[in-house]
Amino acid sequence: MLFEINNKALSPYHSSWVPKELELEEYLVTSADTEVPILDPSVFGEPLLLISNQVKTRSKKRADILAIDRGGNGVIIELKRNTGSLGVETQALQYLADFSSYKGVGFIKRFSRGLVNLEDNILSFMGGDARIADLNKNSRIILVARSFDPTIYSMGEWLSEKGISFREGLIYSC
Repeated sequence: MLFEINNKALSPYHSSWVPKELELEEYLVTSADTEVPILDPSVFGEPLLLISNQVKTRSKKRADILAIDRGGNGVIIELKRNTGSLGVETQALQYLADFSSYKGVGFIKRFSRGLVNLEDNILSFMGGDARIADLNKNSRIILVARSFDPTIYSMGEWLSEKGISFREGLIYSC
């Protein structure tokens, strides 16, 4: 749930904005419309480098957003317009299984099609002692929806216990 501050007190924030999934995706991606496309840290709780949106898997499915974090790990962001119901995690896990197989130079080759300076942008974003060989060693999932079916939380906890980082995020509410 989102909150607003009124007279130094938190109160639930309600919005009438009910975007379609592609509108939400467009909003998130165009907010990264800079030379090096960084997704807004205030939305995701950390800076993420946008690699691409509507990314095709080997089985011709489309992940909403693919990004990397400062550690060079792949982040699959799956957006749902309303409730993230049971099955959304399976969809995201399919994308995770596909994209996590591309590591290091293989990640660059797979996702650099049509992107200018992807390798340089990634190394700059990761900073310090970054190496392409370390790219995408640990992929993870972020689900974004208006609300989530409670069973998704138990699935996320179980996945996290198994070493698969899985996070739900509420970006907007009504």
